[in-house]
Amino acid sequence: MSHHLERMQVNDLGDRHTVDAHATERPVAFLSSIYLSAAESDEPASVRARIWECGQRLGIPIWVAEHSKPNLGTQLPLVIVDECLQQVARADVFLCVLHGRHGTRITALEEQARWHASHFEMEIYQAAALGKPIHIFQTLDFEPEPQLGDLLELLTDVLPASPWPRLSEDQIVSEIERLISGHRLARLQKRLLPRRPMIGPALVDGLAWRREHVSAARSGMPSVQFLDGRSDRSVARPDYELVNLALDEADREREQQRRLARYWIALRELMDAHYAAVREPDTLLLWDRALDSWAGAAAWCGLHGHIHMGCLGAFGSLCRIRVILADAGRHDIGPNHLRQPHGPLASSYYSLAKRHGDRSLRNAALTAARHHVLQAISSNDGDQSGYLAIKASIELAQGNTVAAKGDYRNVLSLRYDAGEAAGRIGEAQSELGFALERFLA
Repeated sequence: MSHHLERMQVNDLGDRHTVDAHATERPVAFLSSIYLSAAESDEPASVRARIWECGQRLGIPIWVAEHSKPNLGTQLPLVIVDECLQQVARADVFLCVLHGRHGTRITALEEQARWHASHFEMEIYQAAALGKPIHIFQTLDFEPEPQLGDLLELLTDVLPASPWPRLSEDQIVSEIERLISGHRLARLQKRLLPRRPMIGPALVDGLAWRREHVSAARSGMPSVQFLDGRSDRSVARPDYELVNLALDEADREREQQRRLARYWIALRELMDAHYAAVREPDTLLLWDRALDSWAGAAAWCGLHGHIHMGCLGAFGSLCRIRVILADAGRHDIGPNHLRQPHGPLASSYYSLAKRHGDRSLRNAALTAARHHVLQAISSNDGDQSGYLAIKASIELAQGNTVAAKGDYRNVLSLRYDAGEAAGRIGEAQSELGFALERFLA
């Protein structure tokens, strides 16, 4: 199967309007890309033009794809996705007008194959992952098609509570005008949400109290799972070539938000063959690869905490998958897919501890991190000097300064002996130097 992405013009992204001076400004709001009118024609719903014109009239830029960047539809499909997600990240608020459609699915191949994820879905996932204020409006005749209904259910925990207001077109435009011109938005603009931590201590603490269970802490397996373990009933049996295509596209990307978007596409392809319901090792191995990759990109993007789209949730699902794979008894499954991800879990819990405001939760996270790093070290597999460095950082956070400095010295010695790269040795020197300087040799 060719990995060449087709150059296409998506129905949803026309080139009907010209760009004005506001197109290059940081948008105050982003209007989601459900484009077709209620009559299912190829024309964008008229309310979209009215919302864009409202922003123009008020001098408050609203990013509406077919008006803000009219040539976008001529780009490669994933370039379209990247542009829209970049604008979601730049905007202060996310606006969504629902009238039934799930949106146009993203074209994957020159043969017109499409991933299950739609452009709209990618945008709302991005807004949810970044913790953007999401404002959802429904048209008076809103009736979601099955795939849209399932998507909204998957994102239950990260969307504003429903029922969302059912309004006429005039009322929707008026509500958005009030929103973008009111005092509330002025405060949002000053806060510059894309530059702030995505998840604050209060949210981190609250979710930990609600979602971390004693039984999970005792077993060492996080209680939180990716998307809370939900599946998508509307997705047909996965096309595994499309799953691998999305994963390969993600692995080639260097920018972490773009990688995360492509991993989301892969995970959505897998949703119907959910890891909790299947015992087919080949399917579970794809889940393993996708969730492990998602967790790494999510950590880079700051998605820490007991959130269902974060790295800890991905590891919670990964732990369960590897138990099933270990029970399968297949000799051709490599050990990396059978052992529990203790090292990454130690790093995740340590990062989580730094975000807790509550001292008891912070101590519990450090205890969990220590448990997992000791398991990783005892396995004698993987990056042992890296595990030892995590252990030293945990000890430093727990006040065990003598043990921490000893471990940092051992990390440096191991990397020297192994002839590792200058960057890795420099990292070990820096961490040891910090510990010695702060706590005196």
